[in-house]
Amino acid sequence: IPAAIIRSVGFIFFINLCCFNAAKIQKNHAVSIFKNISEKPVFKQIFKVIKNKYFLVTVAFLVWIFFLDTNNLIVWYKDLRQLADQNRQKVYFQNEIKQTEEKLKELTSNKDSLEKFAREEYLFHESGEDVYVIEDSK
Repeated sequence: IPAAIIRSVGFIFFINLCCFNAAKIQKNHAVSIFKNISEKPVFKQIFKVIKNKYFLVTVAFLVWIFFLDTNNLIVWYKDLRQLADQNRQKVYFQNEIKQTEEKLKELTSNKDSLEKFAREEYLFHESGEDVYVIEDSK
């Protein structure tokens, strides 16, 4: 997950919590409200945060973006894997092209190498010659 998304999600979550607490905090009673929050059970604090409409909207937004959208995390991950596979294929075929070009250059520049290639690959032979093919049993 890109760091920008993580930072923005964290910032949105922080803003939601601040808005939730700011609605309850009065100018003169900020310290007493923080004391009351710290005295409440953790379950009730968590339940209040979960009931918060800003929190719910943020969670719904994240679920939509990460799982339900056409460009969700699963599609994003598959695309990255496919891109990596295509890059590996690109490198492989570039190496194959270089090898083929070197072989072609060698075959076109030297008549003896062309004759050797034709005899080995296509079993060419001159008249009066016998060709014996020996295959490995591997």
